[in-house]
Amino acid sequence: MRSRLFLIIFILLFGLNYQALAKNDQNIPVAFIDRDVIISEALSVKSIRTQLDDKRAELQKNFAAREEELHKMEEDLSKQKAILSAEAFEKKVADFKTKVSNLQQDISIKGSELENMYMNAMEMVYNKIKNISAKIAKEQNVNLILFLMKKNQVFYAADGIDFSNEVLERLNKELPNIEIKK
Repeated sequence: MRSRLFLIIFILLFGLNYQALAKNDQNIPVAFIDRDVIISEALSVKSIRTQLDDKRAELQKNFAAREEELHKMEEDLSKQKAILSAEAFEKKVADFKTKVSNLQQDISIKGSELENMYMNAMEMVYNKIKNISAKIAKEQNVNLILFLMKKNQVFYAADGIDFSNEVLERLNKELPNIEIKK
């Protein structure tokens, strides 16, 4: 982590020194995009979050109903213990445990599916950010654009090297919504 921070600071300082030595009309060699701004304000990311929240709520409702059924089965089982033979009771207990296990497995699978949907959708966002960054780099003659958390990783930034707002504007225009898929 320290070496990464040192590298970022070195690159920024080198870039700033290079800029100070260069003529005013020359290019900005280094720029950055504030990851937090993009992730918190991009329409596509908000769309992803909303869709995932809806899917998560739907799953929780479904799982809660299944859990309620299992609670009723458990109550019925405890009432039947006295009237069933040991063999019949053990069979019902085994069936009940299988249903509980199936529910737990379904919860795990659906959680993984949600995570994969999120990762796939965010990969689309990051790819679009890379494309937009490359276009901006060519337009502005920038040699390096960093995608980082400004508040934790940038101690000083000269005017004109933070392209967060420009990237956000283009991202919202080019990719306002993403439909998450399995």
